[in-house]
Amino acid sequence: MIMKKVIIILLNILFANFAFGQQLEWLKIQRWVNEAWENSILMTYSYNTDNVLTSYISQTWVSGAWKIMSKTTNTLNSDGTVDYSISQTWDEAANTWVNKSKEINSYNSYGFIDTSLSQTWVNDAWENSNLMTYSYNTDNVRTGYIYQKWVSGAWEVIVKMTNTLNSDGTVDYYISQSWDKTANKWVNSSKGINSYLASSKVVKEGISSEPFIFSNLCEDFLYFYNSENKSIIIYGADGKIKFQANNVTSVLNLAFLQKGVYLIRVKLNNSVLSEKIIKR
Repeated sequence: MIMKKVIIILLNILFANFAFGQQLEWLKIQRWVNEAWENSILMTYSYNTDNVLTSYISQTWVSGAWKIMSKTTNTLNSDGTVDYSISQTWDEAANTWVNKSKEINSYNSYGFIDTSLSQTWVNDAWENSNLMTYSYNTDNVRTGYIYQKWVSGAWEVIVKMTNTLNSDGTVDYYISQSWDKTANKWVNSSKGINSYLASSKVVKEGISSEPFIFSNLCEDFLYFYNSENKSIIIYGADGKIKFQANNVTSVLNLAFLQKGVYLIRVKLNNSVLSEKIIKR
């Protein structure tokens, strides 16, 4: 049996450079096949004059050559935040890009994401898919979110996540609930309780000022910018835990997950961050 391992071919200095505000030009991923490294995926990044990420292209290695697969383009607001992102796939026969999905963000007055609307390209038009609405306390620490899905021309509430905070802003515990349409009420689904070392720094949940994953869209693998060990929990649209692991580094195999929308919570050093991901 041939053992295959997936790694990111990226020197530690590149991760360090990113941490200090330098941008990646490209990222090449290889796998171990027949006692040799073989090309697998190539990500190429583009930036504007302010060094803000504007697009990236994904290619896969097929029969000894790179084959274009997808492209994501960010349209920015004047302050550099992402107004909306469009993901496209490459149609080889038509020799053109084809729209796939769209993410539209709105922000509160403090620059934190208020809502994130996902749309899909259907019959030559954008169609609503799902909506995440985030809530914060007066210190701008995230206290929860509500996930809705577009069904038959209307939004249908699916799940709610609520954080209960300690006095220092750390997350004491969080509760995931699903909406019972029949009973017209929230029903508890799962609960996570945190405990902190006395010597640890304050851990607050929020949205990172820098992305911690390369793309919210993934197929079999999810790639992280930082190669340090991290703990993760992945929740499904029903609010239930689908997967959790410790000591995750640069790449996570999600081949076992069904297609759909998930929330990933990442604990890295003294930060707890969460982000929506879409498994295609």
